[in-house]
Amino acid sequence: ITQSARDTFTLLAAAGWIDDLCADKMRHMVGFRNVAVHDYQALQLPITLNILTHHLDDFLEFSRSMLRHDA
Repeated sequence: ITQSARDTFTLLAAAGWIDDLCADKMRHMVGFRNVAVHDYQALQLPITLNILTHHLDDFLEFSRSMLRHDA
């Protein structure tokens, strides 16, 4: 059982469900999510725009990896 959301992606990578790069991207997304949910006043527009314009495909990559192993 993981101690944090970030640990989940480390375990998935160790088990071969996702690669290390995908795990690293998802761990960073957890950090962004934590700020967005718990400290939204600290959100920085440039970071948010960067995620929206350059990193949405990271979620698709993660989803594809999960679906491949679920099949």
